[in-house]
Amino acid sequence: MTSSNPRPPRDLSAGGKALWGDVLADFELSPAEIALLHQACRARDELDALAVAIREQGVVSKGSMGQLVASPLLAAANAARGSMLSILAKIDVLDTGDDQAKAAVTARKNHRQTAAARGVRWAGSSL
Repeated sequence: MTSSNPRPPRDLSAGGKALWGDVLADFELSPAEIALLHQACRARDELDALAVAIREQGVVSKGSMGQLVASPLLAAANAARGSMLSILAKIDVLDTGDDQAKAAVTARKNHRQTAAARGVRWAGSSL
């Protein structure tokens, strides 16, 4: 992370702060993208907290008739995971493992850095 990158917000826990640092170590984000990153990091923290609760309480619970049902924590964890991934995809910082996608993300990063060095705001809409 360069010195121009903002520090992680204080409301983030360890997982959210780690995600914040990982993303900003590799990407320069606009203020709007930073706001979205903050939301993704909060979703990461929620996911971490839900994982702890699922480990403690298990993946099943008793339904209204005493039957075993999937814990509602699983649905909450899936929602948090989906939210986090959706936001990260929106700001185009996911590593898909696809070489073409990696090349596009690298090109986007390089274009942003070049534009920033020239004092130009690059929207990134061409990639």
